[in-house]
Amino acid sequence: MSFTSYSQHLPITVFHKGRISPQALDILIVQGQRPTSFAFDDTGFVWQPVSSLFEEPSIILSCRPDDLSPPPRIPIIPMRCSTPDLPPEIWIRIFTEASIDLYQWLTPLRISLVCRYWRDIAHSEPHLWTNICVDVRHVKRSGRWISWQTFETVWWFLHLSKDEPLDVKVDLLGHDGDLEFKHAVDMVVEHSARWRSADIRAAPSSLSYLKGVSSKLPLLENLSVDVAEEASRGNSKRLKGFRRAPKLVSHSPGGISARQCVVPWTQLRTVVLRDFFDCDLYENLRESRILSHLVLSPECEFETGFGTVTTLRASALTIQSLPRLVYSFLRSFRFPSLTSLDISILDTENSRPFPTDSLMLLLQQSECELQHLVLKKVPIPCKDMISILDVIPTLVFLTIHEPASPQLYKHCITNEFLRYLMVYPVLPKLESLELVWSYDTYEECIMNMVESRVKEPFVYGGAQLERIVLGRRNGVDLELSTIERMNFLRKHGLQISLW
Repeated sequence: MSFTSYSQHLPITVFHKGRISPQALDILIVQGQRPTSFAFDDTGFVWQPVSSLFEEPSIILSCRPDDLSPPPRIPIIPMRCSTPDLPPEIWIRIFTEASIDLYQWLTPLRISLVCRYWRDIAHSEPHLWTNICVDVRHVKRSGRWISWQTFETVWWFLHLSKDEPLDVKVDLLGHDGDLEFKHAVDMVVEHSARWRSADIRAAPSSLSYLKGVSSKLPLLENLSVDVAEEASRGNSKRLKGFRRAPKLVSHSPGGISARQCVVPWTQLRTVVLRDFFDCDLYENLRESRILSHLVLSPECEFETGFGTVTTLRASALTIQSLPRLVYSFLRSFRFPSLTSLDISILDTENSRPFPTDSLMLLLQQSECELQHLVLKKVPIPCKDMISILDVIPTLVFLTIHEPASPQLYKHCITNEFLRYLMVYPVLPKLESLELVWSYDTYEECIMNMVESRVKEPFVYGGAQLERIVLGRRNGVDLELSTIERMNFLRKHGLQISLW
């Protein structure tokens, strides 16, 4: 449907012939009326209507009401004078910096609102229109949203972005069947072959709106998926299996299993998974040859019984919080290209046992050259930590933060662990070390270990420790003797600091 034919059915405000003051326009906006199109007078003080809806509208006032009240901060420019001869890129940067808004994707609309000169700049820069957002929850919160404006806004962004790659956010959580939202999503889906990044949030009942997503996404680099029942958020009820994946990634409306729907997302670089997750999705991800980062967000849930071990090419793995049945994930995948592993756990989860044996199996199966290891508040006792470090001798950066409440946890940063780090050739490539402990350890042992990592590598030909961060939880200061030894090392070139 063309915009011209569509616009004839829109609720529009018709201006009387002549000029209208800014005050009068403000009254119209407060009343909820929206002119579909109008032009600015070049003086910047008055507005006039366009002569016909059949010509290309000068600008589209389809911003959310919350975004137009108060009006955006626009640079005060003496428009009666000749416009300074600056490149369009400079003008765009000035306007973007002056536009304070949580939804920055609407900035191009604001650029069009200044004057014809700004409109021409905005319409001639396709990359300004590549961020597209359809967010149901924000619309509901606004309370004054006119549904047809979603369709109109998305149409113009797709039209003016031409063939540029798109960064898309589709949030259908809370969707109640509004057809205008469905039409807006349909338009975005029609251009899925242009998606460079996609952030998708939807309940299973809304996934059918995404069934037209192209089976080939040649430009997709970043993917964020959140599929969950709204009623299940915040409690233990979770969906099992990515059973509806074909609707997300296939043209076929039904009857196809996820394992028959392998999508060649060869350009996919980063994947963030929230709330809903199992091995079926990996049938669509493992074909990516440049997948660099896999993030498992809090409250992910896995299924047991993955069967065979699946290989993924991600070089970085981040586990935020401690997903349920995470041991099943750790045992079922291998990352031969893994160079960075980051696991962070909430204080409230410290009492949950961490599957150390599963983590060991992951590292052994991957046979990778891990260089970065970050373990924050992960309850791994000393002996298990030593076993883990034994299988990753290529480590260059090591960060260990003990849990804040270790009542049910055996400490990691003990004298035994510190003596282990002092013995060469343990971690011969280690250059950066960050240790944060939660109990009264012997700080003298810690400093002895640090000094040995600085001096002895010269004798054995290993890497010298170049950066170290030390600290204690609960705001407890380090001993004076420790501070003095740290200052001495700092004078000799070591980057040493307090946590």
